[in-house]
Amino acid sequence: MKTEKNKNSNPKTLILFSVITIILGVAFVFKTTKEKEKVMENLNVLAFNNFEDEKSKKFDYELFIKEGIITDSISKAKFNKHRKNVMRKISNLELERKNKKEIELKKLNKRLNELKKVLKYLDTLELSPCRFKLKVLDSKIHPMANITYDTTYNAISINYFKNNTASFVHEATHAYQFTKGDIAFAQKTKTKYDDEINKELPLAVDLFDEVSAYRAQYAYDPVTVKSLSSSHKINVLEDINAVWVRNIRNNHPNVKEEDVYLYKRPHVALDTVNIYTSVHELCDLYIDNKWFCRLHGPLVLKDYGIISYLDCNK
Repeated sequence: MKTEKNKNSNPKTLILFSVITIILGVAFVFKTTKEKEKVMENLNVLAFNNFEDEKSKKFDYELFIKEGIITDSISKAKFNKHRKNVMRKISNLELERKNKKEIELKKLNKRLNELKKVLKYLDTLELSPCRFKLKVLDSKIHPMANITYDTTYNAISINYFKNNTASFVHEATHAYQFTKGDIAFAQKTKTKYDDEINKELPLAVDLFDEVSAYRAQYAYDPVTVKSLSSSHKINVLEDINAVWVRNIRNNHPNVKEEDVYLYKRPHVALDTVNIYTSVHELCDLYIDNKWFCRLHGPLVLKDYGIISYLDCNK
C-alpha cells in the first residue's frame, strides 16, 4: 500500500514542482528583462525622443545618435526628410538651368554648388563619431535657432525651426563646422570662472562661420535670408558677407534686448578663429569678451586645460 501511494503521489509532486519552476523562471526572466531594460535605458538615454520635463513638453525633440549605438527611426526619418528636400531642391534648380540667360545661370550654379556642399556636410554628420541631437523649435516662441552643447546628454544639439529645411540647413552647417574644429564647446571650466562662461554656447565662433551658414541657407531658400534686416539687401549669394552678418537685426517679439543684434554679441569674433587659435589671439579678437585674456600660456584653444573640445576625428 505504501508503494502504491508513492506511485500515485509522484505525478502530483512533479506537477507541483513544474509549476513552481515555471513561476520562478518567469519571475527571473521578468527581473532580468527589467534589469536589462534599465541598463539599456542608461546606455541609450540619447535615443529617447520625448523628454518628460515641463519645458520639453512644448516641443518635439528628436535625437540622431552617432557611433552606431542607436539610430532612432523617427529621428532618422526626419534627418533623411531634410536631406531629401535638399536633393529635391538640387533637382529643381538643375531643371531651372535650362533656357536661362548667362547671368541667371551663374546664380543658379552658385546655389547648386552650395547645396552640393550641404549634402557633403550631412554625410559627414552621419559618419561622425560625435553625437548630435536634433531639437525642433516653434518659431512663434523661439527668437532664434542655433546649436548648443547639451551637457546632460553629452551631445551637440542642432536646434532648428519646425518644418523649415532652410533653418535645418543653416544649423547643420554649424554642426559640420564643429566636426572640423571651426567651433568648439566648453565641457568644463574652473570654478571661479563658472559664472563667466556659458557651457552651452559655442567657442571660437566668428562672423565667417555665419557667412557660410547663411550662404547655405540662401542656396536652399533665398527668401528666408532676403527677409532679414541688416546693413544691405541680399540679391545674390556674394552679398552675404561679414558686414551684413554683423548687422543682422533680430526683430522677433520674444528676443532679449542684448540679442537684437545677434552677431555683435561678445562670443562672436570679427576674424577667423578655430580650435587651433592661440588664447592670446582670442583675447585680442574677442573685443567685448575678455574671458580668454584670463587664460595664460601660449597654448591653442584645443590644448588648453580649462576647455575640453569634443574631438570628432578620433
